[in-house]
Parts: sequence; C-alpha cells; structure tokens
Amino acid sequence: MTGMNQATPLPPDSHAEQDPPPYLSLVVTSRNDNHGQNIQQRMQAFVDGWFHQAAKHGLASELIFVEWNPPADRPRLIDSLNWPENRGPCRLRLIEVPEQTHNLFSCADRLPLYQFIAKNVGIRRAKAPFILTSNIDILFSDELMAYLATRKLEKGVIYRNDRLDVPMELPSIPIGELITWCQSNTIRINGASWTLDMRDGNLFAIATTPLAAWIGFATDASIAFGKSAPLILSSLLLAGRHVWAGNRILASRIVKTAMKGMGDKIGEKRSKAMEYITRSKRAIPAHTNACGDFELMDRDSWFSIQGYPEYEGYSMHIDSLLLLCAIASGRVREEILKYPMAHYHIEHSQGSGFTPEGERQLFERLAKKGIPFLLWEDVEASVEQFRSFGTKAAFNDALWGLETAIFNETILKESV
Repeated sequence: MTGMNQATPLPPDSHAEQDPPPYLSLVVTSRNDNHGQNIQQRMQAFVDGWFHQAAKHGLASELIFVEWNPPADRPRLIDSLNWPENRGPCRLRLIEVPEQTHNLFSCADRLPLYQFIAKNVGIRRAKAPFILTSNIDILFSDELMAYLATRKLEKGVIYRNDRLDVPMELPSIPIGELITWCQSNTIRINGASWTLDMRDGNLFAIATTPLAAWIGFATDASIAFGKSAPLILSSLLLAGRHVWAGNRILASRIVKTAMKGMGDKIGEKRSKAMEYITRSKRAIPAHTNACGDFELMDRDSWFSIQGYPEYEGYSMHIDSLLLLCAIASGRVREEILKYPMAHYHIEHSQGSGFTPEGERQLFERLAKKGIPFLLWEDVEASVEQFRSFGTKAAFNDALWGLETAIFNETILKESV
C-alpha cells in the first residue's frame, strides 16, 4: 500500500474542480481514538475498500471524512492511515472539526464525537447530486457498487439495504478477496424487522413481534430471489443462494435456523429495552435496523430536511429518526435494495455500539457517564409532528451542519 508520503494534498483553499464531477458523496466521521477496538484496522479496510471499488466500477465520487475533535496526543487521520495512490475517479476530502468547536456542545466532556452533527458537516459541504452517509467500519458488496455506478438513483427516494456483520479480526488478504471473504463469514444479518445471529441461530425481533419478525425474515428471503414461498422454503431458497455462491457454512446455518421454526429461541435474549421496542406500534414501517450505516438520498432531500437532528446526546435512534421523518413528511419514499446489494459491518467491542446481545452493556455505560439518549417514544412523537407539518417540518435551523464555520480541509485528488 502506498503511504501518504507519496500523496500530494491540495491546499485547503484549492478550487480545482473534480474531474469527472462526483455522482455520489460518501460522508463518514471518525477520530483516531481506538473506539470499539482495532479502529485503525477497520478504518483502513473501509478506505481500501471504497477506493478499490470506486476504481473497479468507475464510480465518480468523493469520500468526505469528517475528523471530529482529533486527540491532541495522536496523529491526524491523514498521517495515520495509508491512502491509496490509485484513487480512481474518487476524491478524498478530510475536514477537521477542532476541539474548540466540539467544546461548544453540552456533553463535550463525556462524548468525544457527535456522530450525526459531524455527518451534517459533511452533508452540508458535499458536492455530488446524491449523498450516502455511512461509517468507517463498513465494506460494500460489489453488486451494490456496480449498481451505484449505473447512475440510476432517483430523486425523492431514501435508499436502504441489509447490513451483514463480520468478525472483528480480519485476514491479511487483498481488499478484493476480503470483500469476498465477508460474504462467506457473516456472523449476523440485520434485516428490516429482524436480526439473525448466524452463530447460534437466534432470531431477534426489531420493532415488531417475534412472529412478525419470523414472517419478515421469510418474506425478505423470498423477495431477494423474486419468489413467493412458505417460511421454511423461503429460508431454504436463501440458503440455496449461498450454496450457489460457495457459502456452504452460511447456508447450513440458515437451514438450521429455518428448521427451528417458531421455537423458543426466537427473541429469547431480548432485554427490557428491546422488548419495549418490539411492543411499539411503529408509526411508519421502514428498514430502521442499523440504518445509520447506509442512508442514501439526493442532495435536495437532505437539504430540505436539514440533515440529521443535531441532538447533543448519544447517537442512538437518530438515524431512525431521520429515516422515518423523511418518509412521514412526504419528502421521500423508501426503497430497499435487494440482496446481494448489501453492506458489511466489521464487528467492534461489545457495548461500544448497539447489538442485540450487547445492548445492556451499552446502556449501562451511558448511564454511568450521564450521557442522554433518545427513547423510541421520542422518535415516534417526532414522526407524528413531521406527518402533521409535512415538508414544512425540519430538524434544525438554517445554520445546520455548522454552515458558517470555516474548517481546515485536506484534499487528495482523484487519479483519473
């Protein structure tokens, strides 16, 4: 991998236009603090994956990396990560939000990074007609990247897809092989109304009942292959697809889960917080499960709703709030991209982010530090407001995304 010593950043005030112009802006945020363990490895895989696939599929894009509140005692991301010399038709833009800005927010002493306010900084400064927000531990399937490169995205649509989780420890193999490896080493599948743990066969209900989660699981399997089938048959169809792709271990686990039917293990490990969510009436059915890793809209829709809610607390549910309110206001409709147009999430330490089995640790950590977070009832109350006021409703004021602030920006130009 070619290091930064051979890359030439443009000065922050460079006005050089990207050639070709970006079709898609990918916005992420991070800081060099080892959040969730192995953050350097996860970020490097993300960086390598995006530039590799952008070049492979000819996706003219810009990767906007918002470095929020960088630790004073650690290197900046421009120096700590290896940036590929061949960036294809993708430009890198590193925007630094300094500690002085971070300290203006109410929980600055307890939260080192405001994920969605940082993403708003990137969204506000994005130049492409379509904007995708994601995270720095994500890899995208080749099928998804190939679709994005066709330039068939529509305005007035919020695009979602399933997240497939893979182990934290990644093999040291070329990035193209690593993406294939992810397909065969899935540990958890996050569908619209269900999460399936491939290690023990547990099926967790997400914002629904266990029965509805199982039906949703089977229905999603059917839709993925354009077939309509009973529960077990549709699960077997999903397994068969993986056999065809060479993922026999994954296929056998799906079969095992299917044969459990409506057994006792469905949702048995849900905590009280998850049980509350499953009893919720869900004002609008949408793919909110792990939605913060993939939310894609046209620039006009992002700007109409004024980005994510700039809530000065933990990021829990803010991604769902954006998705549901954007739909409720009538600005967009949801389109779920079918498998295999999925994305892969590299696992991190339990409690550093939400997983069905790690939620108790997460909430205990937040309570200990006195960090506020949204409840699902807060989300649904906001959804009703957006439903009532329609496109007049927005989350923030006109200065969202720290619009008037001037930040240092480092640019690495596209290669072609």
